[in-house]
Parts: sequence; structure tokens; C-alpha cells
Amino acid sequence: MSLVKDSGWRPAPHYLRDGDGEGERTKQFTVKITNTYSGAEMDEFRFFTVEQWGEHWVVGTSGEGMRDGCMVGRAAGVGDESGEGWDQKIGYVAYGNCFVHPSIRKAFTEAGLQGLGYRPLLWSDPENAKGEYWQLFPDVRMPLCLTPVLDHEDRLCFDDGPFNPVELRYRSAEVAALGEFDAAFALEETPVFKSLEGKHKLIVSQRFRQVCKHLGLVVDYSPVRLDAPPPELPWFFHSDTPPV
Repeated sequence: MSLVKDSGWRPAPHYLRDGDGEGERTKQFTVKITNTYSGAEMDEFRFFTVEQWGEHWVVGTSGEGMRDGCMVGRAAGVGDESGEGWDQKIGYVAYGNCFVHPSIRKAFTEAGLQGLGYRPLLWSDPENAKGEYWQLFPDVRMPLCLTPVLDHEDRLCFDDGPFNPVELRYRSAEVAALGEFDAAFALEETPVFKSLEGKHKLIVSQRFRQVCKHLGLVVDYSPVRLDAPPPELPWFFHSDTPPV
């Protein structure tokens, strides 16, 4: 760390580095620490944040963003990164709003998942529409999250310091007061860009995770922590020399 600092670099206040001036390359650095979890560890958590929903494609938003409370997707040019054409069971619209095919909605209902609400995914250009899809829109809202929200220029995001993925933290008593549920939205709105509408983190239960696993859906999760303190920063965030 001392070598980096002696070279003129300085720690950034957060991972969204500030520029050093127009046209100049920043001389700020960040350190990211990746959290990893074994399958056995993931089976022990009660709740998760959905980090990736689907395997291939993200549907873009139209200029409308939302219409009558529903997301409006841009169908023109929609494809699939695998090159095999459009064959989506689940996917994203607008950087993280999750949608499902009617067959998946039916499977969720038959599995008895609780708290799942749906709104139709609308298409900006109906002649290129890709069929019927439903945005997951849970009825439940989580309590206030203990993980802070970073408000930086045009972005809003949960801030867990250098740790990735971000782990959301809640008081267990406040979560228990919500009753039984398998899906909920975070109370805080955290769009990738403030100009985007409707982005709340999707929180799901262990039962939801197991149903998706049984259905063969490609979903990545990060655990939600209950009654847990913020993670402790490693020594190099406080000192240039390791502890003895």
C-alpha cells in the first residue's frame, strides 16, 4: 500500500471513483474483496438478494420507462447472447427488474410461493413484441435496510464498502413482523442510474431459491444477513503495515 501511495495514488472515498479533472485519468484506487460462499453455506441462509436473473439477455427500456405502473421493454433488436434467438423463460428489463414467462409464473404458483405479485411487461413496439411476460412485483416491502445507500452524482446503490457482492443487513425482528413471504422488494430505490424508474432489489427466501433450482433456472444470489454487524475491514484499510 505504501508503494501505491508513494506513486501518487490515493484511496478513493468509495468504489465510484471521482475524477481528478476533466480529461484527466483518475489517480484514485479502490480495493475490492470478493465474498464467496459454499453450497452448504448458501443452504443455511434464510433470505437472499437476486444478483443475476437469467442466463443471456437483458431487455432494454423504451423512452417511456414505465406506463401505468408497468415496465415498457424495447423489443426491436432483442436477441440472445448465445446466438440461438429468443427463447427466454426469465430475464431482466431496465437493469434488474425481473420478468418471467407464463410457464414459470404457473410453476411458482403451483409451488405455493407466497407474496409474489406480477405486472405485465409491456412492449414499446408491439409489432416486434416477444410474447407474454410478467414482471415480478412482490406485494411485500422489506423494512429499512441497515446497509447504507450511497448517493453519488447520478447513481444510487447499496454500499458495503470494498465487499462484493453487497450483503444487505436487516433486524430479524423487523423481518419476522412481515409474516411469511417468499419474495419482497427492498424499501430503498437503487436504480443503476437515477434517470431509470422502478428499481428495487428483489429479496427472496430459501424456499424460492430451492424452487428455482428445481426448475433449472439460472439465478445468482447474495445472502441477506439478519442481526449481523457490518463486515470488518482488513488491516490494509487502516495501516500500511500488517499486524504483528
